[in-house]
Amino acid sequence: MSKIWMKALCAVCGAVLAQLGGVAAAQEKTTTITASSNAGKMMAAPATLTREARLAAKPLDSSITIGKVKPRELSAEDKAALQAAKPELSDGGAPNASADDEARRDFSDEWKTMEQDQR
Repeated sequence: MSKIWMKALCAVCGAVLAQLGGVAAAQEKTTTITASSNAGKMMAAPATLTREARLAAKPLDSSITIGKVKPRELSAEDKAALQAAKPELSDGGAPNASADDEARRDFSDEWKTMEQDQR
């Protein structure tokens, strides 16, 4: 099986196990909220809305719900560094010195075939 499929399978299994753990924890600790209980009294809105109530609902104003976004203040040093910065490229890294040895060890059959073709 390829590594991608193995990772996907592990991710799916992990998600299933996490959900089963949550279900088990929920089954162990169940509470009932009644209208006379404190939690029931604190609930301002009903758990379900009618179609008319959903259609009459107005969308939330995002500027109120998330607040005002403040721009980041740059220090004088940061501004100077930003203005003085020039785009550049860096050189590539050195090749792996042990690449041939690893290839001989990991792909011995292919390496032998390649050596015979070069003769």
